[in-house]
Amino acid sequence: MAWSPNSKQLAYEHEGPKGENIWIVNADGRGDRKQLSPAHHGGTILWRHEVSWSPSGKYIMYSELEGTLDWKKFAERLIVQNVLTGKREIHDFPVDSLVGVGCWMEDDSTVLLYIQFDVHAPDANYDIYRYDLGSRQLTNLTNLPKGNALYPHWVAGSLAVSPLEKLTVRWGHLKRTD
Repeated sequence: MAWSPNSKQLAYEHEGPKGENIWIVNADGRGDRKQLSPAHHGGTILWRHEVSWSPSGKYIMYSELEGTLDWKKFAERLIVQNVLTGKREIHDFPVDSLVGVGCWMEDDSTVLLYIQFDVHAPDANYDIYRYDLGSRQLTNLTNLPKGNALYPHWVAGSLAVSPLEKLTVRWGHLKRTD
């Protein structure tokens, strides 16, 4: 489940007989819920999961995994979908890769994903990637030799830090108005 940036809608995954689909509902309970992902009409199982809203609220992204019932062959892709028009942009990745939706960065053009390429390899692991939706360029940020890097999160704006050689700021004094 994911809140829209204006907190007026929720996007969520609904599991049905042929897999999962993405739906949107108003947070106040008024109006009808709306299926955002298209109906599935194939002989393979389909899972749509890990929904995330863009910072503008214009798009959502989610992973779409399609495979045989025994999961010996599958393909996962990233879907970026316009919430108002329903137009889907499909971003394919190599067969036998798993693509986890992390989060959007500061705009509607760059996202963070965690991806495991060639899942059947004995040393396959997840790494975190920055992905430019326009150029479709992946940049590996973690490049781990072993282990997994999962669930990236982006915090917009600058963050305060305190260098080791400096004293920390006492927030009570900083906020005092007198």
